[in-house]
Amino acid sequence: MKRTRFAVFFAALVSMLSFTSCLDSDGGSGTTPVSAILRVNGFAGSYWFTDAYGNKYTPSSQSALASSGLDSYQFAFIMGTYDNSQLDASTSTKKEVIVDLYGASPVKAFGVATDDGSEADEFANAPMYAAGEDVGGNTYLQFFSRNQMFVPVSYFYKSSSSNDDLKKELNSHDFYLFYDKEKSEMGTLSFKLRHRVQDPSVNKDRTTLGSEYLYFNIAQAMAAYKNEFGSEPANIRIEYQYNYSNGEMTEYTSTKEVTTDFQLWLKWFEQLEK
Repeated sequence: MKRTRFAVFFAALVSMLSFTSCLDSDGGSGTTPVSAILRVNGFAGSYWFTDAYGNKYTPSSQSALASSGLDSYQFAFIMGTYDNSQLDASTSTKKEVIVDLYGASPVKAFGVATDDGSEADEFANAPMYAAGEDVGGNTYLQFFSRNQMFVPVSYFYKSSSSNDDLKKELNSHDFYLFYDKEKSEMGTLSFKLRHRVQDPSVNKDRTTLGSEYLYFNIAQAMAAYKNEFGSEPANIRIEYQYNYSNGEMTEYTSTKEVTTDFQLWLKWFEQLEK
């Protein structure tokens, strides 16, 4: 398997909650791995990152970010390590660490439709391999705030030995999240996640599997849900179309649903907002 342009494979995906909790330690010797979606700050040559707690992560070197193009993105998936001796429990609750980066990939934002979800299947012309879960079926929806949601997806693309052709192919994939008013119910906010490619005629040749995180701002969909049901949902459900063989949409293409316990995230948001 090869990596997509903003890709990390599901095996490398680590919960942001587990990452941010690393900065609650008392310091000490050794290093701690960093693997998380963080907010991008600064500009080319002087990037730094923050998590939802306000902790700051400053790269020890900008070399790993030289061609990252982070200026146009709100979030990035970073990987690296930091020295535990930088942490001291007696200091402010907001902390700063110097991070030795292996790399940072932009997390691209995609659109959200808040009508009724009826246009979802008209938009789609390509399936996914998985969405919102890892290969073991564990749900991996993540949030930076109540309305900033990240969905890991895995899908097939057409590989090429030409960097230009590969870049063109990877840029041809688009995603959209549709608020599913019909399936939303008291306690559960439902979405349809759909995948579209610019040239569906080569879908059968899309056999290389890659993964990436998608960023969606679901503020309007959340407002529509609260207007209908009077409160925030306890669960968030995403339906997607899948094909485990290649990128074709066929009569064998099926749909699957994944559900996240949003109440756990709501408790976390309440802690952040205190």
